Amino acid sequence: MATVRALNPMGYPPEVEQVEMAPRFDSLRDKIVYLVDARFDDSDIFMQQMQAWFRDNRPDIDARYVAKRGIYTQPDPELFARIRDEGAAAVVGVGH
Repeated sequence: MATVRALNPMGYPPEVEQVEMAPRFDSLRDKIVYLVDARFDDSDIFMQQMQAWFRDNRPDIDARYVAKRGIYTQPDPELFARIRDEGAAAVVGVGH
């Protein structure tokens, strides 16, 4: 009778450091909200529709559509720094 040796494919997950959410604003009036196309299927379409909604329904909020560089799994440090420095909030579109 043959012996079969199997290894557990689950591996060891990395440790995750919990980060607190940013405090809420009382209002987004006169603030910049970035609508980020994360380069996932059709997220560009959704973010542009959301920008149109803000334009029609909340013109007091500066909703800016931006597309990140690279594919959705890769960071875009320049864009993330711009959002951090200029924006009050960001909505990241992940497609359908």
